[in-house]
Amino acid sequence: MSQGTGGWIMVESRVPVEFEEMLCAVMVEQGSLGMEISDSRSDHRQIRAFFDAPASLPDLLEAIRAELRHLPAVPDFPLTASFVPEQDWVVLSRHSFRPTLAGDHFVIHPSWEMPPAGMERISIQIDPEQAFGTGTHETTRLCIRLMEEIYKPGFSRCLDAGCGSGILLLALAKWIRHRWPGQRKSFTLDGVEVDAVSVDVARRNIRINAPEIPISIHHQSLEEFSAAPYDFVFANMLSEILRRNLGRLHGLLRPSGRLVLTGILDSEAALFRQQLAEFAWRIDGEYFAGEWCAFVMQRER
Repeated sequence: MSQGTGGWIMVESRVPVEFEEMLCAVMVEQGSLGMEISDSRSDHRQIRAFFDAPASLPDLLEAIRAELRHLPAVPDFPLTASFVPEQDWVVLSRHSFRPTLAGDHFVIHPSWEMPPAGMERISIQIDPEQAFGTGTHETTRLCIRLMEEIYKPGFSRCLDAGCGSGILLLALAKWIRHRWPGQRKSFTLDGVEVDAVSVDVARRNIRINAPEIPISIHHQSLEEFSAAPYDFVFANMLSEILRRNLGRLHGLLRPSGRLVLTGILDSEAALFRQQLAEFAWRIDGEYFAGEWCAFVMQRER
């Protein structure tokens, strides 16, 4: 997260889980520098979005409400805004972001708190910034768990479509190094990301975590990105973006390749299942974590 002028504006709301993605997308469109999402109840999410302090609190709230009014079937969310001094943000960040276990082999931690001594897990250091992927979200952890289960060394060309902070590429790179150390130089690891800030964050995270492993981050939209087909693809993004890009993802996956597709609420699974049937894919599995669903796909031709 970039620093505001002596602090930040925090906009806070509690929403039903099915509106989490939509509200987060609106916050980003309005210039959010970063967000925290936590469970307030099993069916609700507490969302805190942070903005530069020079913004006007009433104007910012009205802009967010105006954007929400343009969306269909959106209830009237409670929104509050308050000023958060710089020091309070540091304390808040350090309280909220702690080492998090992912899959059977990984631990994700911020720079200010290392994993407990003696923990025999592969560590990834990620600080909260303006890029999706700190390891706290269920879909990120779900992707890492599925990678542990289905990735195999024959998948030498790998892509993260919408790579955010780069966390999934780092997990994959470290997994390859851990399981097949003699083969890591023969792998291609690419990420594509449209957001310039996220591109910078991902490249910095790679320098911190895996400077010796070649990982390429491409600053492009998924629609514009062109490359030879991949053996293994992550696509963890907003479900609306996934729906728009299913054909593009099909073209980026080679026959017999695997695609991990998530960012989908379990209430949307049936709709996605219908849309996936339009492509030459086989559904190898459906997996759930909390309110979220993931599909593992294999391209058949």
